[in-house]
Amino acid sequence: MTVSRIALAIDSRQVRQAKTDLDTMQRSGVRAESTVAGLGRRLLALGAGVMTVRALAGQFQSLVHEGELLQRNLLRTDQLITATGRSAETSAGRMHEQARQLARATLQSTEGIMESQQILMSFRNIGTESFQRVTEMAMDLSTVTGQNLTGSMTMLAKALEDPVRGMSNMRRVGVSFTESQEDLIKGLVAAGREMEAQSEILTILEGQYGGVARREAEGLAGAQDTLRQALQESRIALYEWLQVGEGLTDWYRAAAAQLDSFRDVLASGQIDYYLQAISHEFEWLWESADEAMTLINGVMQSSFKSWQTDGTTAVGFIGGAFRDFVPNVRAAVQLAVVAIAELADKARAYGSAIAGYLDPRTWFSDDRRS
Repeated sequence: MTVSRIALAIDSRQVRQAKTDLDTMQRSGVRAESTVAGLGRRLLALGAGVMTVRALAGQFQSLVHEGELLQRNLLRTDQLITATGRSAETSAGRMHEQARQLARATLQSTEGIMESQQILMSFRNIGTESFQRVTEMAMDLSTVTGQNLTGSMTMLAKALEDPVRGMSNMRRVGVSFTESQEDLIKGLVAAGREMEAQSEILTILEGQYGGVARREAEGLAGAQDTLRQALQESRIALYEWLQVGEGLTDWYRAAAAQLDSFRDVLASGQIDYYLQAISHEFEWLWESADEAMTLINGVMQSSFKSWQTDGTTAVGFIGGAFRDFVPNVRAAVQLAVVAIAELADKARAYGSAIAGYLDPRTWFSDDRRS
Protein backbone atom coordinates (compact mmCIF):
# COMPACT_ATOMS: atom_id res chain seq x y z
CA MET A 1 0.00 0.00 0.00
CA THR A 2 1.40 3.32 -1.01
CA VAL A 3 1.81 6.26 1.28
CA SER A 4 -0.97 8.14 -0.49
CA ARG A 5 -3.44 5.25 0.03
CA ILE A 6 -2.53 4.99 3.70
CA ALA A 7 -3.08 8.72 4.12
CA LEU A 8 -6.43 8.47 2.30
CA ALA A 9 -7.54 5.61 4.54
CA ILE A 10 -6.59 7.56 7.65
CA ASP A 11 -8.42 10.62 6.36
CA SER A 12 -11.53 8.51 5.63
CA ARG A 13 -11.54 7.07 9.12
CA GLN A 14 -11.18 10.55 10.61
CA VAL A 15 -14.03 11.85 8.48
CA ARG A 16 -16.27 8.97 9.55
CA GLN A 17 -15.32 9.47 13.19
CA ALA A 18 -15.99 13.20 12.90
CA LYS A 19 -19.39 12.49 11.31
CA THR A 20 -20.21 10.08 14.12
CA ASP A 21 -19.22 12.68 16.69
CA LEU A 22 -21.37 15.28 14.96
CA ASP A 23 -24.36 12.90 14.91
CA THR A 24 -23.89 12.20 18.60
CA MET A 25 -23.68 15.91 19.35
CA GLN A 26 -26.81 16.53 17.26
CA ARG A 27 -28.77 13.84 19.13
CA SER A 28 -27.56 15.26 22.44
CA GLY A 29 -28.62 18.71 21.31
CA VAL A 30 -32.08 17.42 20.33
CA ARG A 31 -32.47 15.72 23.70
CA ALA A 32 -31.34 18.86 25.51
CA GLU A 33 -33.71 20.96 23.43
CA SER A 34 -36.56 18.56 24.20
CA THR A 35 -35.74 18.68 27.92
CA VAL A 36 -35.62 22.48 27.92
CA ALA A 37 -38.88 22.63 25.97
CA GLY A 38 -40.54 20.26 28.43
CA LEU A 39 -39.26 22.32 31.34
CA GLY A 40 -40.51 25.46 29.65
CA ARG A 41 -43.97 23.95 29.20
CA ARG A 42 -44.07 22.94 32.85
CA LEU A 43 -43.01 26.39 33.95
CA LEU A 44 -45.65 27.95 31.71
CA ALA A 45 -48.29 25.61 33.16
CA LEU A 46 -47.15 26.48 36.68
CA GLY A 47 -47.23 30.20 35.89
CA ALA A 48 -50.70 29.87 34.38
CA GLY A 49 -51.86 28.02 37.50
CA VAL A 50 -50.48 30.70 39.81
CA MET A 51 -52.08 33.44 37.72
CA THR A 52 -55.41 31.57 37.75
CA VAL A 53 -55.32 31.22 41.54
CA ARG A 54 -54.46 34.90 41.93
CA ALA A 55 -57.26 35.87 39.54
CA LEU A 56 -59.78 33.73 41.44
CA ALA A 57 -58.60 35.19 44.75
CA GLY A 58 -58.99 38.69 43.32
CA GLN A 59 -62.50 37.92 42.09
CA PHE A 60 -63.48 36.49 45.47
CA GLN A 61 -62.11 39.56 47.22
CA SER A 62 -64.09 41.78 44.85
CA LEU A 63 -67.17 39.64 45.50
CA VAL A 64 -66.85 40.10 49.27
CA HIS A 65 -66.18 43.84 48.91
CA GLU A 66 -69.31 44.44 46.81
CA GLY A 67 -71.50 42.40 49.15
CA GLU A 68 -70.10 44.06 52.25
CA LEU A 69 -70.57 47.56 50.77
CA LEU A 70 -74.20 46.87 49.88
CA GLN A 71 -74.92 45.36 53.29
CA ARG A 72 -73.45 48.37 55.10
CA ASN A 73 -75.55 50.77 53.01
CA LEU A 74 -78.72 48.75 53.59
CA LEU A 75 -78.14 48.61 57.34
CA ARG A 76 -77.45 52.37 57.53
CA THR A 77 -80.53 53.15 55.44
CA ASP A 78 -82.72 50.86 57.53
CA GLN A 79 -81.58 52.49 60.77
CA LEU A 80 -82.14 56.01 59.42
CA ILE A 81 -85.64 55.06 58.27
CA THR A 82 -86.40 53.82 61.78
CA ALA A 83 -84.78 56.80 63.49
CA THR A 84 -86.69 59.36 61.40
CA GLY A 85 -90.04 57.57 61.74
CA ARG A 86 -90.41 56.70 58.06
CA SER A 87 -90.90 52.92 58.48
CA ALA A 88 -94.52 53.11 57.32
CA GLU A 89 -93.55 55.09 54.21
CA THR A 90 -90.56 53.24 52.77
CA SER A 91 -87.98 50.51 53.41
CA ALA A 92 -84.27 49.95 52.86
CA GLY A 93 -85.06 47.54 50.05
CA ARG A 94 -87.19 50.10 48.20
CA MET A 95 -84.59 52.82 48.66
CA HIS A 96 -81.92 50.48 47.28
CA GLU A 97 -84.03 49.62 44.24
CA GLN A 98 -84.65 53.33 43.62
CA ALA A 99 -80.91 54.00 43.81
CA ARG A 100 -80.16 51.06 41.51
CA GLN A 101 -82.57 52.28 38.84
CA LEU A 102 -81.19 55.83 39.01
CA ALA A 103 -77.64 54.49 38.77
CA ARG A 104 -78.59 52.52 35.64
CA ALA A 105 -79.96 55.68 34.03
CA THR A 106 -77.00 57.94 34.92
CA LEU A 107 -73.24 57.81 35.49
CA GLN A 108 -73.66 57.76 39.26
CA SER A 109 -73.05 54.60 41.31
CA THR A 110 -75.67 52.77 43.36
CA GLU A 111 -73.67 53.13 46.56
CA GLY A 112 -73.12 56.86 45.93
CA ILE A 113 -76.84 57.44 45.45
CA MET A 114 -77.64 55.43 48.59
CA GLU A 115 -75.23 57.59 50.59
CA SER A 116 -76.97 60.73 49.30
CA GLN A 117 -80.35 59.21 50.23
CA GLN A 118 -79.07 58.71 53.77
CA ILE A 119 -78.18 62.40 53.98
CA LEU A 120 -81.62 63.34 52.67
CA MET A 121 -83.40 61.21 55.28
CA SER A 122 -81.85 63.22 58.11
CA PHE A 123 -83.86 66.30 57.01
CA ARG A 124 -87.22 65.63 58.63
CA ASN A 125 -89.10 68.51 56.94
CA ILE A 126 -88.64 66.90 53.52
CA GLY A 127 -91.40 64.39 52.77
CA THR A 128 -90.54 60.78 51.86
CA GLU A 129 -92.78 60.98 48.79
CA SER A 130 -90.48 63.58 47.21
CA PHE A 131 -87.24 61.63 47.76
CA GLN A 132 -86.82 60.45 44.17
CA ARG A 133 -87.46 63.91 42.76
CA VAL A 134 -84.99 65.49 45.21
CA THR A 135 -82.38 62.82 44.54
CA GLU A 136 -82.58 63.31 40.77
CA MET A 137 -82.26 67.06 41.21
CA ALA A 138 -79.17 66.60 43.39
CA MET A 139 -77.68 64.39 40.66
CA ASP A 140 -78.36 67.08 38.04
CA LEU A 141 -76.72 69.75 40.22
CA SER A 142 -73.72 67.49 40.80
CA THR A 143 -73.34 66.90 37.06
CA VAL A 144 -73.44 70.59 36.16
CA THR A 145 -71.46 72.08 39.06
CA GLY A 146 -68.85 69.30 39.30
CA GLN A 147 -69.57 68.92 42.99
CA ASN A 148 -69.77 65.40 44.41
CA LEU A 149 -73.24 63.97 44.88
CA THR A 150 -73.28 64.02 48.68
CA GLY A 151 -72.22 67.68 48.65
CA SER A 152 -74.96 68.59 46.18
CA MET A 153 -77.53 66.65 48.19
CA THR A 154 -76.52 68.41 51.42
CA MET A 155 -76.81 71.83 49.75
CA LEU A 156 -80.18 71.03 48.17
CA ALA A 157 -81.64 69.46 51.31
CA LYS A 158 -80.65 72.49 53.38
CA ALA A 159 -82.35 74.75 50.83
CA LEU A 160 -85.53 72.69 51.00
CA GLU A 161 -85.43 72.47 54.80
CA ASP A 162 -85.32 76.28 55.05
CA PRO A 163 -86.48 77.64 51.66
CA VAL A 164 -85.92 81.34 52.36
CA ARG A 165 -82.34 80.98 53.55
CA GLY A 166 -81.73 78.19 51.06
CA MET A 167 -82.31 80.46 48.08
CA SER A 168 -79.45 82.71 49.22
CA ASN A 169 -77.10 79.76 49.68
CA MET A 170 -77.90 78.29 46.27
CA ARG A 171 -77.38 81.61 44.55
CA ARG A 172 -73.70 81.36 45.55
CA VAL A 173 -73.24 78.28 43.36
CA GLY A 174 -74.92 79.79 40.31
CA VAL A 175 -78.61 79.00 40.85
CA SER A 176 -80.68 82.08 39.95
CA PHE A 177 -84.12 83.07 41.26
CA THR A 178 -86.20 85.89 39.85
CA GLU A 179 -87.74 88.44 42.17
CA SER A 180 -91.23 87.07 41.58
CA GLN A 181 -90.05 83.52 42.36
CA GLU A 182 -88.45 84.66 45.61
CA ASP A 183 -91.62 86.50 46.60
CA LEU A 184 -93.75 83.43 45.84
CA ILE A 185 -91.54 81.12 47.92
CA LYS A 186 -91.39 83.54 50.84
CA GLY A 187 -95.17 83.94 50.73
CA LEU A 188 -95.72 80.17 50.82
CA VAL A 189 -93.38 79.79 53.80
CA ALA A 190 -95.11 82.66 55.65
CA ALA A 191 -98.46 80.95 55.07
CA GLY A 192 -97.13 77.69 56.54
CA ARG A 193 -97.18 75.92 53.18
CA GLU A 194 -93.58 74.73 53.27
CA MET A 195 -94.20 71.60 51.18
CA GLU A 196 -95.45 73.80 48.35
CA ALA A 197 -92.43 76.08 48.76
CA GLN A 198 -90.13 73.06 48.46
CA SER A 199 -91.95 71.92 45.33
CA GLU A 200 -91.63 75.40 43.82
CA ILE A 201 -87.85 75.42 44.42
CA LEU A 202 -87.56 72.02 42.75
CA THR A 203 -89.61 73.24 39.79
CA ILE A 204 -87.32 76.25 39.37
CA LEU A 205 -84.21 74.06 39.54
CA GLU A 206 -85.68 71.56 37.08
CA GLY A 207 -86.22 74.43 34.67
CA GLN A 208 -82.49 75.17 34.78
CA TYR A 209 -80.79 71.79 35.26
CA GLY A 210 -83.44 69.08 34.93
CA GLY A 211 -82.47 65.88 33.08
CA VAL A 212 -78.74 66.64 32.70
CA ALA A 213 -77.58 63.57 34.62
CA ARG A 214 -79.72 61.22 32.52
CA ARG A 215 -78.82 62.87 29.22
CA GLU A 216 -75.05 62.66 29.68
CA ALA A 217 -75.37 58.87 30.14
CA GLU A 218 -76.91 58.28 26.70
CA GLY A 219 -73.58 57.86 24.87
CA LEU A 220 -70.50 55.67 25.11
CA ALA A 221 -69.78 56.65 28.71
CA GLY A 222 -73.28 55.55 29.68
CA ALA A 223 -72.87 52.18 27.94
CA GLN A 224 -69.57 51.58 29.72
CA ASP A 225 -71.07 52.58 33.05
CA THR A 226 -74.05 50.27 32.50
CA LEU A 227 -71.68 47.37 31.80
CA ARG A 228 -69.75 48.10 35.00
CA GLN A 229 -72.97 48.18 36.98
CA ALA A 230 -74.14 44.91 35.41
CA LEU A 231 -70.88 43.27 36.47
CA GLN A 232 -71.23 44.71 39.96
CA GLU A 233 -74.80 43.43 40.29
CA SER A 234 -73.72 40.00 39.01
CA ARG A 235 -71.05 39.80 41.70
CA ILE A 236 -73.61 40.80 44.35
CA ALA A 237 -76.05 38.17 43.07
CA LEU A 238 -73.31 35.51 43.27
CA TYR A 239 -72.37 36.74 46.76
CA GLU A 240 -75.96 36.30 47.91
CA TRP A 241 -76.43 32.95 46.15
CA LEU A 242 -73.29 31.51 47.74
CA GLN A 243 -74.31 33.00 51.11
CA VAL A 244 -70.78 34.31 51.50
CA GLY A 245 -71.84 37.04 53.90
CA GLU A 246 -73.55 34.67 56.35
CA GLY A 247 -70.64 32.23 56.33
CA LEU A 248 -67.95 34.86 56.80
CA THR A 249 -69.98 36.69 59.44
CA ASP A 250 -70.36 33.51 61.50
CA TRP A 251 -66.67 32.65 61.07
CA TYR A 252 -65.45 36.13 62.07
CA ARG A 253 -67.71 36.18 65.13
CA ALA A 254 -66.60 32.68 66.18
CA ALA A 255 -62.94 33.66 65.74
CA ALA A 256 -63.48 36.83 67.79
CA ALA A 257 -65.20 34.81 70.53
CA GLN A 258 -62.25 32.39 70.66
CA LEU A 259 -59.78 35.27 70.91
CA ASP A 260 -61.88 36.83 73.67
CA SER A 261 -61.83 33.49 75.50
CA PHE A 262 -58.06 33.26 75.11
CA ARG A 263 -57.67 36.80 76.44
CA ASP A 264 -59.86 35.99 79.46
CA VAL A 265 -57.92 32.81 80.18
CA LEU A 266 -54.62 34.69 80.04
CA ALA A 267 -55.99 37.35 82.37
CA SER A 268 -57.24 34.71 84.87
CA GLY A 269 -53.84 33.03 85.16
CA GLN A 270 -55.23 29.60 84.23
CA ILE A 271 -52.76 29.20 81.38
CA ASP A 272 -49.83 29.54 83.80
CA TYR A 273 -51.24 26.85 86.07
CA TYR A 274 -52.03 24.66 83.07
CA LEU A 275 -48.45 24.85 81.80
CA GLN A 276 -47.08 24.15 85.27
CA ALA A 277 -49.35 21.14 85.68
CA ILE A 278 -48.32 19.68 82.32
CA SER A 279 -44.67 20.26 83.23
CA HIS A 280 -45.15 18.35 86.48
CA GLU A 281 -46.87 15.50 84.61
CA PHE A 282 -43.88 15.21 82.29
CA GLU A 283 -41.55 15.17 85.28
CA TRP A 284 -43.59 12.33 86.76
CA LEU A 285 -43.46 10.44 83.44
CA TRP A 286 -39.70 10.83 83.32
CA GLU A 287 -39.42 9.49 86.87
CA SER A 288 -41.59 6.49 85.95
CA ALA A 289 -39.44 5.77 82.89
CA ASP A 290 -36.30 6.07 85.02
CA GLU A 291 -37.73 3.59 87.53
CA ALA A 292 -38.51 1.13 84.72
CA MET A 293 -34.98 1.39 83.33
CA THR A 294 -33.52 0.93 86.82
CA LEU A 295 -35.63 -2.23 87.24
CA ILE A 296 -34.46 -3.65 83.91
CA ASN A 297 -30.83 -2.80 84.66
CA GLY A 298 -31.07 -4.48 88.07
CA VAL A 299 -32.39 -7.69 86.54
CA MET A 300 -29.58 -7.72 83.98
CA GLN A 301 -26.87 -7.11 86.59
CA SER A 302 -28.31 -9.75 88.90
CA SER A 303 -28.38 -12.35 86.17
CA PHE A 304 -24.85 -11.51 85.05
CA LYS A 305 -23.44 -11.75 88.60
CA SER A 306 -25.20 -15.08 89.09
CA TRP A 307 -23.55 -16.37 85.95
CA GLN A 308 -20.10 -15.25 87.12
CA THR A 309 -20.29 -16.48 90.73
CA ASP A 310 -22.30 -19.67 90.32
CA GLY A 311 -20.58 -20.84 87.16
CA THR A 312 -23.88 -20.97 85.37
CA THR A 313 -23.57 -22.18 81.79
CA ALA A 314 -24.34 -19.83 78.94
CA VAL A 315 -27.54 -21.73 78.23
CA GLY A 316 -28.52 -21.48 81.87
CA PHE A 317 -27.71 -17.79 81.94
CA ILE A 318 -29.85 -17.10 78.87
CA GLY A 319 -32.66 -19.16 80.29
CA GLY A 320 -32.48 -17.38 83.63
CA ALA A 321 -32.32 -14.00 81.94
CA PHE A 322 -35.46 -14.74 79.95
CA ARG A 323 -37.15 -16.14 83.03
CA ASP A 324 -36.36 -13.07 85.18
CA PHE A 325 -35.88 -10.39 82.57
CA VAL A 326 -38.89 -10.75 80.25
CA PRO A 327 -41.63 -10.51 82.91
CA ASN A 328 -39.96 -7.50 84.46
CA VAL A 329 -39.49 -5.82 81.10
CA ARG A 330 -43.16 -6.49 80.35
CA ALA A 331 -44.08 -4.92 83.68
CA ALA A 332 -41.84 -1.93 83.00
CA VAL A 333 -43.36 -1.42 79.54
CA GLN A 334 -46.86 -1.70 80.94
CA LEU A 335 -45.94 0.86 83.59
CA ALA A 336 -44.68 3.25 80.91
CA VAL A 337 -47.79 2.75 78.72
CA VAL A 338 -50.08 3.43 81.66
CA ALA A 339 -48.08 6.54 82.54
CA ILE A 340 -48.27 7.88 78.98
CA ALA A 341 -52.02 7.18 78.77
CA GLU A 342 -52.64 8.96 82.05
CA LEU A 343 -50.56 11.90 80.87
CA ALA A 344 -52.60 12.15 77.65
CA ASP A 345 -55.88 11.99 79.60
CA LYS A 346 -54.72 14.70 81.96
CA ALA A 347 -53.52 16.89 79.09
CA ARG A 348 -56.93 16.63 77.40
CA ALA A 349 -58.67 17.36 80.69
CA TYR A 350 -56.49 20.40 81.33
CA GLY A 351 -57.21 21.64 77.80
CA SER A 352 -60.94 21.15 78.30
CA ALA A 353 -60.73 23.00 81.59
CA ILE A 354 -59.09 25.99 79.93
CA ALA A 355 -61.47 26.00 76.94
CA GLY A 356 -64.53 25.67 79.17
CA TYR A 357 -63.57 28.43 81.61
CA LEU A 358 -63.09 25.85 84.34
CA ASP A 359 -60.35 25.84 86.93
CA PRO A 360 -58.17 22.78 86.18
CA ARG A 361 -57.11 22.59 89.83
CA THR A 362 -60.53 21.16 90.67
CA TRP A 363 -60.34 18.33 88.13
CA PHE A 364 -57.78 16.05 89.84
CA SER A 365 -57.52 15.35 93.53
CA ASP A 366 -55.05 12.49 93.09
CA ASP A 367 -51.48 13.78 92.99
CA ARG A 368 -49.32 10.85 92.04
CA ARG A 369 -46.16 12.85 92.54
CA SER A 370 -46.66 13.16 96.29
